[in-house]
Amino acid sequence: MKLEVLCPACKKQFRFSDRSDLETVACPHCGDEVNKNLGTLVSDEAAQATKVKSQATETQRCPHCGKPIPIKARKCKFCRAWIDEDDDEEQATSEYVPCPRCGARRSERVVFTFWGSFYGPALFTHVQCPKCFYKYNGKTGKSNLIPAIIFVLVPVFLILAVIGGLVLLVINLGRGP
Repeated sequence: MKLEVLCPACKKQFRFSDRSDLETVACPHCGDEVNKNLGTLVSDEAAQATKVKSQATETQRCPHCGKPIPIKARKCKFCRAWIDEDDDEEQATSEYVPCPRCGARRSERVVFTFWGSFYGPALFTHVQCPKCFYKYNGKTGKSNLIPAIIFVLVPVFLILAVIGGLVLLVINLGRGP
């Protein structure tokens, strides 16, 4: 049975399960002993709603973007910055070269692009800077613009050559012997 009590000392409400034969319960806010008879019966649904609400209010501000994030978060879901960045300076090095624009480390691999699907970024070690969002080759630090253009144009020319060959074949077969 769940009870809700208003503490007379600190004037805060709290809920507890009445499982013992004790007449008083300690207030979780101030520690003062409160008589159980002051409590009112609470339904399980209301208790669950309070539990979810109290978990949602346990937030902190991201030091980089200032938006609210859970206290236990290690990485901000809005700006994707690591919260304990200062503690992990040893892990700040990445397997990729630093960003050529801003010098930031910890570049993250790009998984999909419109020009190369899943295969192109893997072929050219395409990474993205976490600070300025510039995308570049993670091994050389140079732009992947020329390799991306070649990656797109070679299949286009091959497809055009096959279509052109088929057209010539149909024309030659249509003329007869």
